[in-house]
Amino acid sequence: MVLGTERDATMINLADMDRNGRINSIDLQRIINRALKIGDVNDDGVVDSNDVSVVTENVLNNVYDYRSDLNNDGNVDAEDVQIAINYSVGDTITG
Repeated sequence: MVLGTERDATMINLADMDRNGRINSIDLQRIINRALKIGDVNDDGVVDSNDVSVVTENVLNNVYDYRSDLNNDGNVDAEDVQIAINYSVGDTITG
């Protein structure tokens, strides 16, 4: 991509979510997650520690809620808690 304007440079900087000087698949996944609010278990429009708390409570109380089943394996368990933590800090790498 040829940078033609200051706006182009600004857009590239915004897309480089992990600030490593490159736009890669990790950056794209983070952008998608932010746009879709994946991990927003409590539907408040923000993916944060409150969502982690909801998933954790569901695990501790043995409650199945499809919104807390973040890996879509039919269970709400420790894996989903870890995924919620990852989403809440803007990281989608789980394994």
